[in-house]
Amino acid sequence: MKLSYKASLVLIAALVAAAGPTYGAQPPDVVQSDSNNSTAMGTGALKSQTFSGNNTAAGAYALYSDTLGDNNSAYGERALYSNTTGQLNTAAGAAALFHNTTGSYNTAFGQGALFFNTTGQENTASGYSRAILQHDRLLEHRLRGHCSIFKYDRIREHRRWS
Repeated sequence: MKLSYKASLVLIAALVAAAGPTYGAQPPDVVQSDSNNSTAMGTGALKSQTFSGNNTAAGAYALYSDTLGDNNSAYGERALYSNTTGQLNTAAGAAALFHNTTGSYNTAFGQGALFFNTTGQENTASGYSRAILQHDRLLEHRLRGHCSIFKYDRIREHRRWS
């Protein structure tokens, strides 16, 4: 059976009219923030939080040890795991900023980025790395692939390994 163009349009219009309007709906918010505006997603995420607030942890054991640190963001398994009082840190990647305890204003992107940083502040690292910082000095840095570490707009270490 062959339908004309006009007949096809009439059929489509009739189907749309019969179906009624459709609206997109936002799914229910299944992840609620607590009274301190912190949000945890994953087993053990923000497990030790007591008086801290405005933290986001996504991943198993992300921000696990945090007690007083505020405004931290951890994305990935065990990201910012040891952080207790450090503030305004961002870690994205499994075990990024893993050993950070009191260091603040750090940004780490990549698996294990700034892994051994404990108290260093205002550091930025991207790429898979294991950087050891003590009193804001780079002591040892084991690189794999591409990695950059920046400190106060100065490049501390930048290498490309093939």
